[in-house]
Amino acid sequence: MYFLTFLSALFLPLNNIGAKLNKTDGSAKVLSIAFLVGLAGVISWCVCLFCKQTVTKDMFLYALLFALFYIVGTMCGLTAYQKGSLSGTSLFGNASLVVVVLFSTLYFKEPLTPISIIGVLGVLTALVLLSLPDEKPSNDEKRGFNFVWLLLCIGMLACNSLISICSKLRQTSAGGENAFAFMAVCFTFTFVLSIITYAVWQIKNRSAKDDFLSLKNSLCPLCVQAVGNTGSNLLVTFLASRVNASILYPVNMGGGLVITVLCGFIFFKDKPNLKNIVGILLGITAMILLNL
Repeated sequence: MYFLTFLSALFLPLNNIGAKLNKTDGSAKVLSIAFLVGLAGVISWCVCLFCKQTVTKDMFLYALLFALFYIVGTMCGLTAYQKGSLSGTSLFGNASLVVVVLFSTLYFKEPLTPISIIGVLGVLTALVLLSLPDEKPSNDEKRGFNFVWLLLCIGMLACNSLISICSKLRQTSAGGENAFAFMAVCFTFTFVLSIITYAVWQIKNRSAKDDFLSLKNSLCPLCVQAVGNTGSNLLVTFLASRVNASILYPVNMGGGLVITVLCGFIFFKDKPNLKNIVGILLGITAMILLNL
Protein backbone atom coordinates (compact mmCIF):
# COMPACT_ATOMS: atom_id res chain seq x y z
CA MET A 1 0.00 0.00 0.00
CA TYR A 2 2.87 2.38 0.73
CA PHE A 3 4.21 1.80 -2.79
CA LEU A 4 0.83 2.83 -4.24
CA THR A 5 0.80 5.88 -1.96
CA PHE A 6 4.13 7.05 -3.38
CA LEU A 7 2.94 6.15 -6.88
CA SER A 8 -0.03 8.51 -6.44
CA ALA A 9 2.47 11.32 -5.84
CA LEU A 10 4.20 10.52 -9.14
CA PHE A 11 1.01 11.28 -11.09
CA LEU A 12 0.58 14.77 -9.61
CA PRO A 13 3.52 16.33 -11.51
CA LEU A 14 1.85 15.32 -14.79
CA ASN A 15 -1.29 17.15 -13.66
CA ASN A 16 0.72 20.23 -12.63
CA ILE A 17 2.85 20.29 -15.79
CA GLY A 18 -0.25 19.95 -17.96
CA ALA A 19 -1.93 22.77 -16.05
CA LYS A 20 1.16 24.98 -16.47
CA LEU A 21 1.19 24.42 -20.24
CA ASN A 22 -2.57 24.89 -20.60
CA LYS A 23 -3.07 28.25 -22.33
CA THR A 24 -6.87 28.39 -22.31
CA ASP A 25 -8.47 31.41 -20.68
CA GLY A 26 -11.90 32.75 -19.73
CA SER A 27 -14.83 30.55 -20.72
CA ALA A 28 -12.39 28.33 -22.65
CA LYS A 29 -11.02 27.33 -19.25
CA VAL A 30 -14.43 25.91 -18.32
CA LEU A 31 -14.50 24.01 -21.59
CA SER A 32 -11.02 22.67 -20.83
CA ILE A 33 -12.29 21.43 -17.46
CA ALA A 34 -15.10 19.58 -19.24
CA PHE A 35 -12.58 18.01 -21.63
CA LEU A 36 -10.27 17.12 -18.74
CA VAL A 37 -12.92 15.35 -16.63
CA GLY A 38 -14.46 13.81 -19.76
CA LEU A 39 -11.15 12.19 -20.71
CA ALA A 40 -10.59 11.26 -17.05
CA GLY A 41 -13.99 9.57 -17.10
CA VAL A 42 -13.10 7.54 -20.19
CA ILE A 43 -9.85 6.37 -18.59
CA SER A 44 -11.63 5.56 -15.34
CA TRP A 45 -14.33 3.53 -17.10
CA CYS A 46 -11.63 1.55 -18.94
CA VAL A 47 -9.88 0.78 -15.63
CA CYS A 48 -13.25 -0.05 -14.07
CA LEU A 49 -14.11 -2.54 -16.85
CA PHE A 50 -10.63 -4.07 -16.79
CA CYS A 51 -10.88 -4.65 -13.01
CA LYS A 52 -14.49 -5.87 -13.40
CA GLN A 53 -15.90 -3.43 -10.86
CA THR A 54 -19.57 -2.56 -10.63
CA VAL A 55 -21.56 0.62 -10.09
CA THR A 56 -23.77 0.66 -6.97
CA LYS A 57 -26.57 2.99 -5.90
CA ASP A 58 -24.65 4.31 -2.88
CA MET A 59 -22.18 6.03 -5.24
CA PHE A 60 -24.60 8.50 -6.79
CA LEU A 61 -25.05 10.94 -3.92
CA TYR A 62 -21.31 11.08 -3.19
CA ALA A 63 -20.55 11.45 -6.92
CA LEU A 64 -23.01 14.36 -7.21
CA LEU A 65 -21.39 16.08 -4.21
CA PHE A 66 -17.97 15.40 -5.74
CA ALA A 67 -19.06 17.05 -9.00
CA LEU A 68 -20.53 20.11 -7.25
CA PHE A 69 -17.48 20.61 -5.06
CA TYR A 70 -15.14 20.06 -8.04
CA ILE A 71 -16.84 22.68 -10.22
CA VAL A 72 -17.31 25.26 -7.46
CA GLY A 73 -13.76 24.72 -6.16
CA THR A 74 -12.26 24.99 -9.64
CA MET A 75 -14.18 28.17 -10.45
CA CYS A 76 -13.21 29.70 -7.09
CA GLY A 77 -9.58 28.78 -7.77
CA LEU A 78 -9.54 30.17 -11.31
CA THR A 79 -11.07 33.46 -10.16
CA ALA A 80 -8.79 33.66 -7.12
CA TYR A 81 -5.69 33.26 -9.32
CA GLN A 82 -6.91 36.22 -11.38
CA LYS A 83 -7.62 38.45 -8.36
CA GLY A 84 -4.67 37.62 -6.13
CA SER A 85 -1.12 36.31 -6.07
CA LEU A 86 -0.17 32.90 -7.43
CA SER A 87 1.75 31.94 -4.30
CA GLY A 88 -0.96 32.94 -1.83
CA THR A 89 -3.70 31.19 -3.78
CA SER A 90 -1.59 28.02 -4.14
CA LEU A 91 -1.09 27.88 -0.38
CA PHE A 92 -4.84 27.75 0.20
CA GLY A 93 -5.16 24.95 -2.34
CA ASN A 94 -2.42 22.88 -0.70
CA ALA A 95 -3.68 23.53 2.84
CA SER A 96 -6.65 21.19 2.29
CA LEU A 97 -4.48 18.28 3.43
CA VAL A 98 -4.55 19.69 7.00
CA VAL A 99 -8.37 19.77 7.00
CA VAL A 100 -8.60 16.19 5.70
CA VAL A 101 -6.07 14.88 8.24
CA LEU A 102 -7.86 16.59 11.14
CA PHE A 103 -11.26 15.33 9.95
CA SER A 104 -9.99 11.76 9.64
CA THR A 105 -8.44 11.93 13.10
CA LEU A 106 -11.59 13.28 14.75
CA TYR A 107 -14.31 11.46 12.75
CA PHE A 108 -12.67 8.15 11.88
CA LYS A 109 -10.53 8.05 15.04
CA GLU A 110 -7.41 7.42 12.98
CA PRO A 111 -4.25 7.48 15.13
CA LEU A 112 -2.11 10.61 14.98
CA THR A 113 1.22 9.89 16.65
CA PRO A 114 3.79 12.57 17.59
CA ILE A 115 5.92 11.49 14.62
CA SER A 116 2.89 11.83 12.32
CA ILE A 117 2.20 15.32 13.67
CA ILE A 118 5.82 16.33 13.01
CA GLY A 119 5.59 14.79 9.53
CA VAL A 120 2.37 16.65 8.66
CA LEU A 121 3.78 19.95 9.94
CA GLY A 122 6.97 19.27 7.97
CA VAL A 123 5.02 18.70 4.75
CA LEU A 124 2.93 21.82 5.35
CA THR A 125 6.09 23.89 5.95
CA ALA A 126 7.62 22.46 2.76
CA LEU A 127 4.48 23.40 0.82
CA VAL A 128 4.75 26.97 2.14
CA LEU A 129 8.43 27.22 1.15
CA LEU A 130 7.86 25.75 -2.31
CA SER A 131 4.83 28.00 -2.94
CA LEU A 132 6.43 31.29 -1.93
CA PRO A 133 7.45 33.56 -4.82
CA ASP A 134 11.13 33.76 -5.75
CA GLU A 135 10.96 37.49 -6.38
CA LYS A 136 9.16 40.46 -4.88
CA PRO A 137 5.53 40.65 -6.04
CA SER A 138 4.68 43.08 -8.79
CA ASN A 139 2.26 45.95 -8.35
CA ASP A 140 -0.49 43.80 -9.92
CA GLU A 141 0.08 41.05 -7.37
CA LYS A 142 0.14 43.53 -4.47
CA ARG A 143 -3.19 45.02 -5.38
CA GLY A 144 -4.64 41.51 -5.83
CA PHE A 145 -5.02 40.94 -2.06
CA ASN A 146 -8.56 41.80 -1.10
CA PHE A 147 -11.53 40.44 0.80
CA VAL A 148 -13.14 38.90 -2.30
CA TRP A 149 -9.90 37.04 -3.06
CA LEU A 150 -9.81 35.73 0.52
CA LEU A 151 -13.39 34.45 0.28
CA LEU A 152 -12.61 32.75 -3.04
CA CYS A 153 -9.53 31.08 -1.53
CA ILE A 154 -11.55 29.87 1.46
CA GLY A 155 -14.15 28.49 -0.96
CA MET A 156 -11.43 26.66 -2.91
CA LEU A 157 -9.91 25.30 0.31
CA ALA A 158 -13.31 24.10 1.55
CA CYS A 159 -14.22 22.43 -1.76
CA ASN A 160 -10.83 20.72 -2.13
CA SER A 161 -11.17 19.38 1.41
CA LEU A 162 -14.77 18.24 0.88
CA ILE A 163 -13.83 16.37 -2.32
CA SER A 164 -11.32 14.26 -0.38
CA ILE A 165 -13.70 13.83 2.57
CA CYS A 166 -16.53 12.69 0.25
CA SER A 167 -14.30 10.07 -1.34
CA LYS A 168 -13.09 8.84 2.03
CA LEU A 169 -16.64 8.67 3.47
CA ARG A 170 -17.91 6.64 0.53
CA GLN A 171 -14.97 4.27 0.41
CA THR A 172 -14.99 3.71 4.16
CA SER A 173 -18.74 3.02 4.23
CA ALA A 174 -18.36 0.61 1.29
CA GLY A 175 -15.40 -1.19 2.80
CA GLY A 176 -13.12 0.08 0.04
CA GLU A 177 -14.98 -1.78 -2.72
CA ASN A 178 -15.42 -0.55 -6.33
CA ALA A 179 -13.12 2.45 -5.93
CA PHE A 180 -12.44 2.74 -9.66
CA ALA A 181 -16.13 2.47 -10.55
CA PHE A 182 -16.86 5.21 -8.01
CA MET A 183 -14.31 7.56 -9.60
CA ALA A 184 -15.69 6.79 -13.06
CA VAL A 185 -19.14 7.88 -11.86
CA CYS A 186 -17.66 10.98 -10.19
CA PHE A 187 -15.88 12.09 -13.36
CA THR A 188 -18.99 11.41 -15.45
CA PHE A 189 -21.18 13.53 -13.16
CA THR A 190 -18.53 16.28 -13.17
CA PHE A 191 -18.36 16.21 -16.98
CA VAL A 192 -22.13 16.65 -17.28
CA LEU A 193 -22.13 19.48 -14.74
CA SER A 194 -19.18 21.15 -16.52
CA ILE A 195 -21.03 21.09 -19.84
CA ILE A 196 -24.12 22.58 -18.20
CA THR A 197 -21.97 25.31 -16.59
CA TYR A 198 -20.31 26.12 -19.92
CA ALA A 199 -23.68 26.20 -21.72
CA VAL A 200 -25.06 28.69 -19.17
CA TRP A 201 -21.90 30.79 -19.51
CA GLN A 202 -22.35 30.83 -23.30
CA ILE A 203 -25.78 32.45 -22.98
CA LYS A 204 -23.89 35.65 -22.17
CA ASN A 205 -20.44 35.17 -23.76
CA ARG A 206 -21.18 33.37 -27.05
CA SER A 207 -17.51 32.58 -27.58
CA ALA A 208 -17.77 28.88 -28.48
CA LYS A 209 -15.80 29.19 -31.74
CA ASP A 210 -12.82 30.90 -30.09
CA ASP A 211 -13.04 28.57 -27.08
CA PHE A 212 -12.84 25.42 -29.18
CA LEU A 213 -9.86 26.86 -31.08
CA SER A 214 -8.14 27.63 -27.77
CA LEU A 215 -8.95 24.11 -26.58
CA LYS A 216 -7.42 22.63 -29.74
CA ASN A 217 -4.19 24.56 -29.17
CA SER A 218 -3.91 23.16 -25.63
CA LEU A 219 -4.96 19.61 -26.47
CA CYS A 220 -1.63 17.95 -25.66
CA PRO A 221 -1.19 19.62 -22.23
CA LEU A 222 -4.80 18.72 -21.37
CA CYS A 223 -4.15 15.06 -22.20
CA VAL A 224 -1.06 15.07 -19.96
CA GLN A 225 -3.07 16.76 -17.22
CA ALA A 226 -5.89 14.24 -17.59
CA VAL A 227 -3.54 11.27 -17.17
CA GLY A 228 -1.97 12.81 -14.06
CA ASN A 229 -5.28 13.89 -12.56
CA THR A 230 -6.95 10.54 -13.23
CA GLY A 231 -4.05 8.41 -11.99
CA SER A 232 -3.73 10.40 -8.78
CA ASN A 233 -7.47 10.43 -8.06
CA LEU A 234 -7.93 6.73 -8.78
CA LEU A 235 -5.09 5.73 -6.46
CA VAL A 236 -6.06 8.16 -3.68
CA THR A 237 -9.66 6.96 -3.77
CA PHE A 238 -8.54 3.31 -3.75
CA LEU A 239 -6.23 3.98 -0.78
CA ALA A 240 -8.60 6.27 1.15
CA SER A 241 -10.03 3.43 3.24
CA ARG A 242 -6.76 1.50 3.42
CA VAL A 243 -4.12 4.07 4.44
CA ASN A 244 -4.37 6.64 7.25
CA ALA A 245 -5.06 10.17 6.05
CA SER A 246 -2.06 11.46 8.04
CA ILE A 247 0.14 9.46 5.64
CA LEU A 248 -1.82 9.35 2.37
CA TYR A 249 -2.57 13.04 1.78
CA PRO A 250 0.76 14.55 2.93
CA VAL A 251 2.69 12.03 0.81
CA ASN A 252 0.39 12.55 -2.19
CA MET A 253 0.35 16.35 -2.09
CA GLY A 254 3.76 17.00 -0.56
CA GLY A 255 5.54 14.40 -2.67
CA GLY A 256 3.74 15.59 -5.79
CA LEU A 257 4.80 19.20 -5.24
CA VAL A 258 8.42 18.24 -4.49
CA ILE A 259 8.61 16.23 -7.74
CA THR A 260 6.91 19.08 -9.62
CA VAL A 261 9.56 21.53 -8.43
CA LEU A 262 12.32 19.10 -9.44
CA CYS A 263 10.69 18.78 -12.89
CA GLY A 264 10.74 22.57 -13.11
CA PHE A 265 14.51 22.52 -12.56
CA ILE A 266 15.06 19.79 -15.16
CA PHE A 267 12.54 20.53 -17.92
CA PHE A 268 11.63 24.21 -17.51
CA LYS A 269 15.10 25.47 -16.56
CA ASP A 270 13.88 26.96 -13.27
CA LYS A 271 16.81 28.11 -11.15
CA PRO A 272 17.02 26.45 -7.72
CA ASN A 273 17.53 28.67 -4.69
CA LEU A 274 17.99 28.12 -0.96
CA LYS A 275 14.22 28.26 -0.33
CA ASN A 276 13.53 25.54 -2.93
CA ILE A 277 16.33 23.31 -1.67
CA VAL A 278 15.24 23.60 1.97
CA GLY A 279 11.61 22.93 0.98
CA ILE A 280 12.53 19.82 -1.01
CA LEU A 281 14.77 18.40 1.73
CA LEU A 282 12.17 19.16 4.41
CA GLY A 283 9.41 17.55 2.32
CA ILE A 284 11.45 14.39 1.75
CA THR A 285 12.38 14.17 5.44
CA ALA A 286 8.76 14.66 6.49
CA MET A 287 7.55 11.90 4.17
CA ILE A 288 10.17 9.52 5.59
CA LEU A 289 8.93 10.33 9.10
CA LEU A 290 5.33 9.65 8.04
CA ASN A 291 6.29 6.16 6.93
CA LEU A 292 8.26 5.14 10.02
